[in-house]
Amino acid sequence: DEVRVWSGARTQGQIQAEMNAGAPSDATGLVSRLSFDNLSAGHTTLEAVSGAALLVRSDFDTLQGVVQDRLVQPGDQRVYTFTLDAATNLVFDALHNNDAMTVTIAGPDGIAVTRNMRNGDSREFGNANPVFRAEAGEYTLTVDGNGSASGAFAFRILDLGEAAPIAKNSAIAGTIYGAGENYAYSFDVDPGERLFIDAQAFGAGADRAAFRLIDPFGRQIFGASNFADFDTGPLMLGGTYTLLVEGRVWRDWPIDYRFAVYTVPNA
Repeated sequence: DEVRVWSGARTQGQIQAEMNAGAPSDATGLVSRLSFDNLSAGHTTLEAVSGAALLVRSDFDTLQGVVQDRLVQPGDQRVYTFTLDAATNLVFDALHNNDAMTVTIAGPDGIAVTRNMRNGDSREFGNANPVFRAEAGEYTLTVDGNGSASGAFAFRILDLGEAAPIAKNSAIAGTIYGAGENYAYSFDVDPGERLFIDAQAFGAGADRAAFRLIDPFGRQIFGASNFADFDTGPLMLGGTYTLLVEGRVWRDWPIDYRFAVYTVPNA
């Protein structure tokens, strides 16, 4: 992949003629040329006109556990492995908008989970529960393109056992950056406790992210709902709950958000 900046307009024919040919045959008016195919270990690339080394920033710089790569040509696959030392609840987090790519996770006890790179989370996944229980053991994760699909991809797997703990009755602020990523927050609930999810601020339309509430056994209590207020009613099961804030991978970002989880007093 490469970005070129010219001092004047280029025709469609000029762009197409040399877009995959490396250095242009006529560099008159070329102001800057940046290649992203061969980044250094320090995430720099050579600006070909000036010869300067420039730092390349990523949408994923603030995220942990990101897997990013590319399928070079149709028919390519990428295979990864990981090990879980103990059983846990996992959630797929798509970070790239490409519905022609799928991720399949296979592991112990015949588990086989498939998620689409565009429709595998947030509102695109619908009201089904995205959480899957993964037992201890070895897992294989395969990224595959449908038909002639190729190109870049990025995703991560969230372990709900590592969700960020938050205090109830206090505001929580965050930012969904350029990848439309998801965030998981955990808090403890007493048996019979009623909660009010207060969506205090969101820097875009409420449909650009989704709330989901997950109980201690990984069951979905509600969701996917817009980033909006929600009354849970009495929650009969006590324990640690998880609130997912899911960005939509195809929307414009970054967007700041703020919410709070309040205990509703008994009448």
